[in-house]
Amino acid sequence: MQKTHFLYGIAVMGLAFCIIVSTVFPAAAQRKPAQYAEQETQTSKTRKKKAPFACGYEQAIRVAGFVTNPPFGWVDVFPSPVGSEQDLYLNDGYAYKLFEKMTKDMGLKIKNVGFLSYHDALRALKKGDVDVLTGAYYDSRTLGVGTKILYPSYFANPFTVFFKKGNEKQINSFADFAGLKGAVRQEELIYSLIWRNLPKGTDLKQVTGARQAFTMLMNGEIDFLLSSAYAGEAEIRRFKLMDDVTMSQVVLSAPELFYLFSTNSECVKLMPQYEEQLKKEKADATTVQKGVIDYIDTWGRRFADMPPLTEELETQKKP
Repeated sequence: MQKTHFLYGIAVMGLAFCIIVSTVFPAAAQRKPAQYAEQETQTSKTRKKKAPFACGYEQAIRVAGFVTNPPFGWVDVFPSPVGSEQDLYLNDGYAYKLFEKMTKDMGLKIKNVGFLSYHDALRALKKGDVDVLTGAYYDSRTLGVGTKILYPSYFANPFTVFFKKGNEKQINSFADFAGLKGAVRQEELIYSLIWRNLPKGTDLKQVTGARQAFTMLMNGEIDFLLSSAYAGEAEIRRFKLMDDVTMSQVVLSAPELFYLFSTNSECVKLMPQYEEQLKKEKADATTVQKGVIDYIDTWGRRFADMPPLTEELETQKKP
């Protein structure tokens, strides 16, 4: 009996509660029962995707190049702009200007990023701090992870030998270097390409800078200078050595020069477009040849007011 009264009391209280709820909260009485959360779920935020080709469109393509290897590339140093503590380094030369032309023809943006060290530029490329490097040979010893070569090459660079006039030697192959003293310029990136072809015991030094290389040649410290025919000609114009240095007509090798893209940059997606554009540029071999020669002339005119290297060396010898 007590149990019946207890249940009756609960029922009356429940009815009263429903009346109160329906009166005070009329919407709640009509609301459907909530669904049960059967299991836990995690909400994931949707990340905004970048534009597929933001590089070159929204963001300029950052391009580095050779530092001291005219006519293919060099870096001009300008005094630090207002508000900056660092000087401004800008690329110039055939390789950079060709890439700049292709980029603008494609309607893309480009940013000139110069370095004072080629190896610093290459490290920046591998890290993705720059997007393109405008000068490299197919050389696994120097390229490595983080780089991708753009095919085709933009130029086949013939290596030959330079002599002080009157001291010419007969060089038909690398084997003829035996018994001679020679040099290559470090900034031309030649040594790692040809060292396997050198006869045992070859005395071939790596030197830094064209001035040092041609000074050694003119002073008789070396018998020959191994260099790109075009790079050697550019420096002969600079130092006004046209009557003092002779160039062999034998081409010992002619490795291809390439553009390099960073695999850590979104710009790598643009490589197919650049491939087609480069093929168009190379279709006319005469224009390519003229372009390189024009930059040899540009480099020579830059030093038109400088005395010949031979005069400088004579002055140094005077007590």
